[in-house]
Amino acid sequence: MNKKKFQSILKRYVQGSASDAERALIDQWYELLDEETPEVNLHADIQLVEKRLWEKIKTQTFTKEHSSAPVFSINTNHKVELLHLWSKRLAFAAVSIGVLFLIVSQFQSVQSERTTALKPVISGLEKKENRTGKPMIFQLEDGSKITLQPNAKLSYPLHFAHDKREVYLEGEAFFDVHKNPNQPFFVYSRNIVTHVLGTSFNVKPIPGKNEIEVSVRTGRVEVFENNSLIAENKTKKSNGVVLTPNQKVVYNSTSRQFEPSIVDVPIPLTQNISKSGSSVSFSFEETPLAEVLQSLEKVYGIEIIVDKESLYGCPFTGDITDQDLYSKLDIINKVLNTTYEIKGVKILIKGDGCE
Repeated sequence: MNKKKFQSILKRYVQGSASDAERALIDQWYELLDEETPEVNLHADIQLVEKRLWEKIKTQTFTKEHSSAPVFSINTNHKVELLHLWSKRLAFAAVSIGVLFLIVSQFQSVQSERTTALKPVISGLEKKENRTGKPMIFQLEDGSKITLQPNAKLSYPLHFAHDKREVYLEGEAFFDVHKNPNQPFFVYSRNIVTHVLGTSFNVKPIPGKNEIEVSVRTGRVEVFENNSLIAENKTKKSNGVVLTPNQKVVYNSTSRQFEPSIVDVPIPLTQNISKSGSSVSFSFEETPLAEVLQSLEKVYGIEIIVDKESLYGCPFTGDITDQDLYSKLDIINKVLNTTYEIKGVKILIKGDGCE
């Protein structure tokens, strides 16, 4: 696999157009990075992730290419050169077959995991129901903490299976899932399944609508349709999205559409809080807008773009440290005479630029 093809696959993954096999391959490499840097954000830190993933791929390829000693001939220089050429071709073939095998095996693994997950057995489960007027917090046997909102119900096994953890939700709940790559966690809620390895997220139905919302606080979450509940529509395939911190998705069971967006109240990512526990300073003095936006992107993990390149050079002066993200943007817009709008999982700033 060359770098150009790798970049193409990664781009399709981020845009949500990658195939299941490609997503499985990227997921495997991403999980390796996740172990080294738990809070790395695939969407906000795409260049950093691309660089680290490519380094891992090159490392694997180099190891395979040099696993066998080169073959030399004691006859002519031409034979030596020919044998070297064939040795390289065989090594390249071996690497290609290895990558192909990895893609196929990961695809089969994901498909098997999804198929198993979409056939839940609800009988014989423990049940927890919040009949109070305030949130109820409790812990599962694996260490995962659940916050049930009033009138919400959760069904779960007393002991999880060795290869997966499954729970069934009615109503709204916040999940802080204990990480275990060998035992993925599945939340069944209405027509969707939320799949994680270890992260924190919220699931809630929207009152009066055939919609349900999943929002992510930390980690990475995959949300997809529960095929076992949409069997009446065989003409459409199951679809879904991958979410990262400060992103959410609303699923409409009537249209079977996922609409990703940004959470209502974005919060700073954990790694962007200083060691003293205080928030990062956002005090600027004649600072180009490009640097201001870069600071916001790093802390909130949200991509912020402009409609005109000339805006990047506009100087901003002000202290917006104690404001939430949207208040920060309101102040910036007031100073620079710009506006902003949310476009999917990005924020777009619009204006005429500055002199």
